[in-house]
Amino acid sequence: MFANASLSRRIAVGALAMLGACAPASPGPDDSAIPLDMATGGGSDAPPASCSPACAGLTPKCNAKGHCVGCLGDMDCPAGDYCKIAGDTQATCVPGCTGDGNCGNGKKCCNNVCVDVGSDLANCGACGTQCKATHAAPTCTAGQCGFSGQCDPGWGDCNHDPKDGCEANLHTDANNCTACGMACNSANAINACADACYMAACQFGFADCNNDAMDGCETSVSSDPMNCGGCGVSCMGLPNAVASCQNAACVLGSCNDGFADCDHSAMNGCEVSTFNDSRNCGGCGNVCPQNLPNCVSGVCGTLPPSFAQWGGWQWFKVQVNGAMTDTNVYNACKNAGLTVPCQAANCPSYNDNLCKQPTPEMSCGNPMKGLSMGICNGQSPPGCPALNGVYQYMGHKWDGDSACGADGGWCADGKSNNNRWALCVAP
Repeated sequence: MFANASLSRRIAVGALAMLGACAPASPGPDDSAIPLDMATGGGSDAPPASCSPACAGLTPKCNAKGHCVGCLGDMDCPAGDYCKIAGDTQATCVPGCTGDGNCGNGKKCCNNVCVDVGSDLANCGACGTQCKATHAAPTCTAGQCGFSGQCDPGWGDCNHDPKDGCEANLHTDANNCTACGMACNSANAINACADACYMAACQFGFADCNNDAMDGCETSVSSDPMNCGGCGVSCMGLPNAVASCQNAACVLGSCNDGFADCDHSAMNGCEVSTFNDSRNCGGCGNVCPQNLPNCVSGVCGTLPPSFAQWGGWQWFKVQVNGAMTDTNVYNACKNAGLTVPCQAANCPSYNDNLCKQPTPEMSCGNPMKGLSMGICNGQSPPGCPALNGVYQYMGHKWDGDSACGADGGWCADGKSNNNRWALCVAP
């Protein structure tokens, strides 16, 4: 009985198909376990769904809804295409893929497109891996990103890393100026490049004082006593002092013998002579009392004040009454509590046992030459205003007891001139 019923049902389905309608079978009591084929519209042993009119041309397939479409699945499409189902009435083979199985020749399905990941710039080695090359043409070779090796003009691949292409700007990169490896390296400078190396600025504490870019910022203005705090700012030549440069400021290193920095200003050096300054006699602030008003060799006393300090000695000039002979010069110095200096350190031709040794004068036969050059910027005695009319003791050995003077000439004959000054030193 069930067999006959099943047969009757199949006949009925066939009759409906002949009328032009798809008639998917309903499971009967004898075939409820038969699975349905959704592509054809019936069970596995049911006849395929039919469409009227019959499917052909661009829509050769009849789907489960009884509509003619281009494809029922990917297997209906050629390699490199997939079945794109847009609804019950639209299914078409289109270029692309839904999986690697749609692609041949070792290609992969990336974003519904079959690509060769060995050479595709947008999918190099794997889907979504995009090759980029800065300032160069990118390449994908064997699944590895790179670039063509030819950089854009003015750019270079100086780090040899294909991932960032030609990363160096050869116009402005101070480490690769005009070519890879051409580093701008001026000493102590902030280096820069504008199609050639130049110094943008000097590092703190340095300066280009010789205006020579080849040696960069060669001068330390923090410590150079000739360029202290800036080019040309010299700590040298400070009066009576040895100076240094510390932290870009002139600092007194030490004072010359007999001088002191009593105002604590480095710019005027050691401005006080502690040998003859009665307000700073022997040291800053040491004022000579009224009964010992004069400062001589750093000691308060009654000796007259000196007019110069040179060679570690203090020099005095004392008024002479009468002719400027050795005898009168010697007596004028002695009466003032002083004595006469010898003409030179080693000068037996003009020295005797009355003059004071050792004198800082070194030129025998040229009286007062060293003193004049020392206190008058290299001038000889006739050109030194401080020695005008001053006479040197000659040991009673020159021109009939004459002393030698800077008096309109050199040596002026002392016995022919009167009432001038005797050159004296402390005893």
